[in-house]
Amino acid sequence: VIRSCFGGYDDTFVVSGSEDNNIYLWNRHSGELLATLEGHTKTVNSVSWCPAHPALFVSASDDNTIRVWGASQSIALHALMARALPAYSNGR
Repeated sequence: VIRSCFGGYDDTFVVSGSEDNNIYLWNRHSGELLATLEGHTKTVNSVSWCPAHPALFVSASDDNTIRVWGASQSIALHALMARALPAYSNGR
């Protein structure tokens, strides 16, 4: 499942992940593709806008990273590597 969402100032943008490892950013009102963002190396499954900072959104990918993007610069500001947590058993 690939997730998309509205965001930015006044929900002006639509951002979506994709199976081609990119993120796409459109103008919600005109439908114009504004940017194709590269950085992930596998499918981008989810994107989400930051409610406190409308110029920031995050993306999550099958490459086990979460990236924080600045919509105004269309660049990844941070990349965080996901780690598997150890499994614990209660002995059953």
